[in-house]
Amino acid sequence: MIGIYKITNKINLKVYIGQSRNIEKRWIAHKTIPFNTKNKRNNTLLYNAICKYTLDNFSFEIIEKCNISELNIKENYWINYYNSSNKKYRL
Repeated sequence: MIGIYKITNKINLKVYIGQSRNIEKRWIAHKTIPFNTKNKRNNTLLYNAICKYTLDNFSFEIIEKCNISELNIKENYWINYYNSSNKKYRL
């Protein structure tokens, strides 16, 4: 499935908005990358938060299905909608 998804920290309600051409596969990656010490991408805010709060304290939802050509526009819309570029609200 192609579209935009939201990951929410259930403790502090901070959110991460992302886009993917395969949302289900991307969620699997988000759940495993933080615990893979060989992966150089494990230092992001999202992955650090998952390690700190544990995966059980995060929810995942698909917020919009769209075409590949719309991904960037839709992602920017939802980032603004949830104010997730603001440090106070983003993971």
